[in-house]
Amino acid sequence: MLAISLLLFSTLPVADVQPTAKEVRAAVEKGLPFLEKSSAAWRTEKKCVTCHQVPFTIWAFAEAKARGFHVDAGKLNNSTPDRQ
Repeated sequence: MLAISLLLFSTLPVADVQPTAKEVRAAVEKGLPFLEKSSAAWRTEKKCVTCHQVPFTIWAFAEAKARGFHVDAGKLNNSTPDRQ
């Protein structure tokens, strides 16, 4: 039964829909505050700058800034380990 289901679903067409620039911008603008809040809470609660939680936030903020998104420099600087 599983094999039949997989076979049936594997033949369904996949929509090749690309997001618009406006949709991408909206997603980034929505995601950046979440990342900042999540990262700040992690640093405060766990008292560490883990191998993934904070660096991913730093990378996301740096990439967003490089692409013209407004990024609060103070929040970005406060995320770096040497500023803790």
